[in-house]
Amino acid sequence: MTDKQKNIIKYSLAGIVGLNLLMCLNLYRQIGEIEYKVYSMDSDAMSAIQSLSNDVWQMKSGKANDSRNYSGGFE
Repeated sequence: MTDKQKNIIKYSLAGIVGLNLLMCLNLYRQIGEIEYKVYSMDSDAMSAIQSLSNDVWQMKSGKANDSRNYSGGFE
């Protein structure tokens, strides 16, 4: 093999390693964004469940303390 061929192989391998590093860093960034979105969705779901639970509790306690007759439907 000539020196020119060795240099071509050396720079090709260096380029391939560099591109693989860039792809790995991009993948790492995307995984971080996905984790953030999942945690955000989890937090939103927990907030919605907590709010719904609070609303149901208020409806039950209001119905038990109030002597009015509720039909249970929405107006």
